[in-house]
Amino acid sequence: DGPIFRTASGRPWRWCGASAFVLPMRWCNGEDITPVLDELRALGVNTLRCFLQHKFMLWPEIVEWVTPIDRVRPFVDFLAQHGFDVELTILCDCENDTGDGYVGFNQSHDWQVARVRDVLAAVATAPNVFAEIGNEPPNNGCDVQRIAQDLGLFDATNRPVPMALGLYPITGHEPNFPVLDYVGDHPPREAMTWIDDMGKIGVNVL
Repeated sequence: DGPIFRTASGRPWRWCGASAFVLPMRWCNGEDITPVLDELRALGVNTLRCFLQHKFMLWPEIVEWVTPIDRVRPFVDFLAQHGFDVELTILCDCENDTGDGYVGFNQSHDWQVARVRDVLAAVATAPNVFAEIGNEPPNNGCDVQRIAQDLGLFDATNRPVPMALGLYPITGHEPNFPVLDYVGDHPPREAMTWIDDMGKIGVNVL
């Protein structure tokens, strides 16, 4: 509702999120993640940001992970049962050349479009899902605006859940900044004080 998230009853709702990037992989691999969820809930977290694919998240170990499409909906339903909303970042590490000698997934634009389409179809009726098309698109080999255009996502009636492109930063680009339903901005942070800086802008990182 403009700048305010509201629940189904119309009550204002505040996003209090935590990064839980590899949680889908851990859950799909059979790990009991309930202790993690219990700790996050105790800290006041209500939303988890999770990556549905990644290759470099366990650096320096390189572990390729793409969440099987038939596990996406059970995963978000599991989080709902534990009282959490979830922001699914659909695409990450799609690039071929990372620029530092490592090779990403090298996923084609057509593959990416199909993947976003399949994930949105899987979560279309889930009440606890936000979806971000790509993580840090300029660095992750995904043209999120083109994907959104190909899927007709700039038409709100085609978005089954609240969605973000993944583009940032907003500051200095406000008049023409492309937006779906919300923006996951990455405000500037100092290299040595980023944890304190994140706290000041109201984001929890765990």
